[in-house]
Amino acid sequence: MVYAQPSELHLGRVVNPRTDGTVEWFTNGALAINDRGQIVAVGHRDDLQAQYGEAACIDHGTGWIVPGFVDTHVHLSQIFGRARVRGELLRWLDDAIFPVEQAFGDPDHAELAARTFVLECARSGITSANIFLTSHPEASERCFKVVADSGLRAIMGMVQMDQDAPADLCLDVASAITATTELAARWHGHDSDRIRYALMPRFALSCSKAMLQELGRLQQQMPDLHMHTHVAENETECKEVQARFPEAPDYLSVYADHGLVHKGTLLAHGIHLADHNLKKIQTLGAGVSHCPSSNMFLKSGVFPVERYLQFKTAFGFGTDVGAGPELCPFAVMRSAYNIQPDYFWRPADLFWRATLGGAQALGLDETIGCLSAGKDADFVVLQPDRLGVHAPSIPTGDPSPEELDDLLSPLIFLGDDRLVEHVRVRGRELAYPGG
Repeated sequence: MVYAQPSELHLGRVVNPRTDGTVEWFTNGALAINDRGQIVAVGHRDDLQAQYGEAACIDHGTGWIVPGFVDTHVHLSQIFGRARVRGELLRWLDDAIFPVEQAFGDPDHAELAARTFVLECARSGITSANIFLTSHPEASERCFKVVADSGLRAIMGMVQMDQDAPADLCLDVASAITATTELAARWHGHDSDRIRYALMPRFALSCSKAMLQELGRLQQQMPDLHMHTHVAENETECKEVQARFPEAPDYLSVYADHGLVHKGTLLAHGIHLADHNLKKIQTLGAGVSHCPSSNMFLKSGVFPVERYLQFKTAFGFGTDVGAGPELCPFAVMRSAYNIQPDYFWRPADLFWRATLGGAQALGLDETIGCLSAGKDADFVVLQPDRLGVHAPSIPTGDPSPEELDDLLSPLIFLGDDRLVEHVRVRGRELAYPGG
């Protein structure tokens, strides 16, 4: 395929996840992008400068050029409800979170929350987010507009729920489906697919069988829509779902039996799933969001990472704000490492999951997730020197796996928004306070 000639060459240290699960490194690297916001090439600086001598050079010095971080599960609606301790999941929802979401009955409040959210994403290096809203149609419309105007890449949708929550958070089935259909018609595919729409049954306990049936019908009518929900986060929740849906053999089947598990489905958490569930998710082409910061905060359990790897079930990382306290990919990566009692993550594998792994879980890996020709130029420039720690020596050639892990480890275990210098989606800078 022939791409438009690059208009910019970004120079720096390029760190790039590959589809084989490895990570490549260019000490003197370059990223060539065109004025359509596409990547034309990635590689060694001398090679690309010789090939594309007319492109404007933007030299990031010792900065690292990496793919934008992908947040596979986050609640925009809970940006003002973080760090509220109330115990485990179901009590936390009732006492801490539903009141926060009720405030979205005021669309002006929703717009303020959306603006806060996108600014924090940009400051943190998140270029793509899979976003839960609330069940308020007008508030959802306002949030879509803010996110679209910000330049952020997003999958998002209005929540569907009709039971087990305060009355002003519940919509009857007909009203919920009508509002969802109208929002999807307006926003799905906006700006050449930068904004995509997802059906969002909050979780099984919030949805009647009639709601799930109608969402299944809508999914059939609009098969290109994503689907985003929660599954098997908490043991008490799992028991209640089993009691509520006795005809379903397991929690996953509550969604799958209604045609809601497919490529483009993202299931948040998935801690308490059996092996056959992991195999089924993989077979159907869906993905899972591992949210370790949230899992620790709510004491929900330990994500069985080795079983997910065994069954090759796609998963990425999610901040899960508000149970996750911060929109910080580095914090999530180190939480993923720390929560495992026996499994030792390689830093390169953590980085891979926070980028290309997340894109794969969302079904967006043909467009984003790594720096390769033809993909959109969603990338971040990091400045590790800002951490103020002694950096490992920089290899002149290809680093060994151990050397690469040594380079990535300080970023993951000490990193925060101080590292983030530039954040670009389709080559365009996202603005944030102080940026």
